[in-house]
Amino acid sequence: MAPPAAEAVDRGSTGRLARRAAGAAVAVLLLAAVLKVAGPAVVWRLLRSTDPGLLAAAVAASAAFLALRGLRLRLLLERGSLGPLQAILVAAAAQAAALFAPARTGELALPWLLTRATGRPFTSNVGTLLAARVLDLATLGVWCGAAILVIRGLGEPLALVLAMLWFRLRDLL
Repeated sequence: MAPPAAEAVDRGSTGRLARRAAGAAVAVLLLAAVLKVAGPAVVWRLLRSTDPGLLAAAVAASAAFLALRGLRLRLLLERGSLGPLQAILVAAAAQAAALFAPARTGELALPWLLTRATGRPFTSNVGTLLAARVLDLATLGVWCGAAILVIRGLGEPLALVLAMLWFRLRDLL
C-alpha cells in the first residue's frame, strides 16, 4: 500500500490531468461550434484567399498584443509574481475566456487565473482586473482624442479636453 502522501500526489496529478482534458474538450467544442456556424468550407476559402503576408502580419500583431498584455500584467503585479511566458499565457487564456463566455462573464477568468498562477487572493486579483480596465479606458480616450485631432484639427474642443485629461491622468499615475 502506498503512503498517504503518495496517494495525495497521485490524486492531484489525476485531477490536474482531468481538468486539462476537460479544458481541451471545451476548446474543441467551441472550435466545432464556430466552424458549424461559419461553415468549414467558407473558413477554408477565406484563409486560402487571404494574402499570406497580411495573414502573417495579423498573426504577428496578435502575438505582439498578447505580449503587451502579459507585460501589463507583470507591471500591475508585485515584482516576480509572474514570469514573462507565464504572464503571456495568463493574458491569452483570460482574453480567450472573455471573448467566448457570454455576457462578458469571461472577464472573471483573469482574477481566477492570477489566483492559480500567483497564489494571491481572488479579491486582490479583481482589483488588478479593474486597474487593467481603467488603463484600457484611458488608452481608449487617448486614441479617441488623437483620432479627433487628426480628423478635425486643433479647433475641436472635445479633442483638446481628452488630451488635457490624458496629461492629467499621466501626472496622477
